[in-house]
Amino acid sequence: MKLKTMAMTGVMSLAGLGLVGAGAHAVFTTSTTSAQTITAGNMSVAESAPSATCTGWDAYDSCTTLSLAAFGPANSNFVSGPTTVTFTNEGTVTPYEVSVAFGDTVGATTADTTLASEVYACITSDGAILENGLLSSLVGYSFPWYALPNTGGTTDEDTFTYYSGSGATECGGEAVGATPLSTPASNPAAVTAGGLTNLAEDGVIAPSFTLSFQG
Repeated sequence: MKLKTMAMTGVMSLAGLGLVGAGAHAVFTTSTTSAQTITAGNMSVAESAPSATCTGWDAYDSCTTLSLAAFGPANSNFVSGPTTVTFTNEGTVTPYEVSVAFGDTVGATTADTTLASEVYACITSDGAILENGLLSSLVGYSFPWYALPNTGGTTDEDTFTYYSGSGATECGGEAVGATPLSTPASNPAAVTAGGLTNLAEDGVIAPSFTLSFQG
């Protein structure tokens, strides 16, 4: 009797081991997660100039449109400027100047159009001559510019001089050029800037300079 009981116990034990082996497998598992917060910055470039009036602001209250002090009545030989315009990075990202465009609001009278065709412009940036030639050759001509590669209050200063009848002496002694260049440099084409003619009398123009940024 005892032997039979022992035999049955052994069989049942083997059956139990078989069930464990067929139905349960041990597996190690783990996982990791990496998270990063990304915050978009803001681009805001302000401009300022002596005796200028701000007429436009961006969403961060930076002045983006200036009305410079008016000049005139001008003689046939005149020099207006140099007027220094300061561009200040007031945003949190790096802005890059990607293009510059010259404009000139001109009336329909003969005096207006004549004046527009006889005025010269000299533009410098931080002391380097960028353009020096007839304003009419610059108007409507947009080309790539250079970088303002820092953030947090970095400034860039451009000067503007409009003149007529002063030869090559109103742009740091550099020769006047009639064709704008695509890179910041003095224009090598030497010509003489003539004075205003009688047809320009009472003419009015409003030249402008627009910088575009991206960042």
